Amino acid sequence: MKANDGAIALNELKLADSIEVAIKKQIERRGKKAFMLAHQWDSVKAAAANIVKEFSKGYKPSIPGAGIGEWVNSDDTRKPSLFMATQLFGLNIIKCPPYAFPRDNADFESCVKLWQARSATDPVADTAWLAASGKEWKAIMEQWDNLLELYQASSWAMLNRKLNLIAAAK
Repeated sequence: MKANDGAIALNELKLADSIEVAIKKQIERRGKKAFMLAHQWDSVKAAAANIVKEFSKGYKPSIPGAGIGEWVNSDDTRKPSLFMATQLFGLNIIKCPPYAFPRDNADFESCVKLWQARSATDPVADTAWLAASGKEWKAIMEQWDNLLELYQASSWAMLNRKLNLIAAAK
């Protein structure tokens, strides 16, 4: 677990009141009288309770070698790594985007964490299939070792620059 695990304590009542104020402002901007029905207020309270619950949870890291199934349930997934998982391992991930590739350091890190999470029992990775999915992935696979070196050296500016060049290539 990271030192700052991301857990944040929120006041549910203050959050619900803030949501109510925002809703009423939107209604008033449309020139209508702002009021809430009981079931609408219940919905706001339920949303606030859900937000408080989710923010109280800390960061759930992926664990190297724990397997792709564990990685999917971690907080180390992003659209590019979910796409990568479907292409490399043939996973049917419901929240997978149709096509995504790493555009910044955080996106690339999620891909690295996916790769590190693999276990001996996971399916064999098909990097050729991933490289064939689009020109950006082809470039990333060709430069993977170089990009990984930048990541491991914490050369964030250079890594971002290389990923931006890949994204901008015609």
